Amino acid sequence: MKECLKVVDTRRAEVVDQLVACLQDPEHTVRFSAAEALGRLGPAAARVDVVTRLVEWLQGPRGDTAEYALKQFGPMAAHSGVVGRLVELLRHPDVMVGGVPV
Repeated sequence: MKECLKVVDTRRAEVVDQLVACLQDPEHTVRFSAAEALGRLGPAAARVDVVTRLVEWLQGPRGDTAEYALKQFGPMAAHSGVVGRLVELLRHPDVMVGGVPV
């Protein structure tokens, strides 16, 4: 039984990593489909490393995708390190949320 659970955890981690990579795809529909899939995976996908990477991407060329993916996670994305980083980003004078300056 423990061996089966290890296999499931390993496969789940691989799927999450592949979906995160798809968030950088040049095709808009691929990026947003990957974000939705991550959201459906729930807590398994809302790993600290994944959420932290998405927060870092908010200011980049794929910020819209990162924002959408974080919305899919909802409260699952509220890790303490991530919340602190979001607060830092919001203090930046050029930050926009949903296309609106904050």
